[in-house]
Amino acid sequence: DPSIKLVASGSSNYGADWRLWNRTVLQTLRNQIDYIALHTYINNSANDFERYLGTAQQNVDLYIETTANQIKEVMTGPNPRPIYIAYDEWNVWYRTGNSQKLEEIYNFEDAVAMGGFFNSFIRRADVVKMANIAQLVNVIAPIMANKTGMFLQPIYFPIAEYGKQRNNTALDAWVSSPTYKLPNRPVEPKYLDVSSTWNPATREIFVNVVNRSKDKDIVTSIETQGLTREGTVNVWKMNYPDLKATHTYGDDKKVRPALALTDGQSSAPAMTYTFPAHSLTILRIKVR
Repeated sequence: DPSIKLVASGSSNYGADWRLWNRTVLQTLRNQIDYIALHTYINNSANDFERYLGTAQQNVDLYIETTANQIKEVMTGPNPRPIYIAYDEWNVWYRTGNSQKLEEIYNFEDAVAMGGFFNSFIRRADVVKMANIAQLVNVIAPIMANKTGMFLQPIYFPIAEYGKQRNNTALDAWVSSPTYKLPNRPVEPKYLDVSSTWNPATREIFVNVVNRSKDKDIVTSIETQGLTREGTVNVWKMNYPDLKATHTYGDDKKVRPALALTDGQSSAPAMTYTFPAHSLTILRIKVR
């Protein structure tokens, strides 16, 4: 059946020589596989919001970039078999083990972290062709359920919202943003983590922004080069004062996205928008 795609198991143990493992898999199976799988779980064991998001994004970007370069190395000859990355297991996971049945309870800061994952995937959509949550219910999952009912964890909402962009075209967004320092990291991450996509059917640009600053709102200028904005801009935003806020059975309403409209300032060359501290925002901008 030519429609069946073969996924090879890439490394998920980044304490070992994961580069050698992935290179060996790719060199051995380059004429058989369609994807190489990557897995990543992140954590905030240090209880440092900015470090949590910055370190996670740098790690995910490194895993993608390194594996993409290794794919290029093995795609030789006149008609090389296309190979892509399947990021088919990823999430936040560090609070629970087998004794807790892996029933991780997620909070608001984990919801913001979901935006970091998706932004990394979108920025490298040329090679990351599949990116899915492995478990959906109870086990390190966005949905919790038992005999009495169910509730939606805060991470559910970014997953559902980003999913609406799945058929869009990824854009290369140019970003200028303040940066900050991370312990033992030579590269300073930007406070604003950004990806963007284009829906040609509706002529809408999606701008996905994580503000990784714990306490600073950031005023921005957004340009849609060569295109004129039409009317108001749709805003989807997750922002909550308590980074550790969680949901439970009968109480899953507090950490939810807010919807709004803002003036697109269609006559101005750029629109101004303020991204709140510790927030995840998706702007939907109609253009002509």
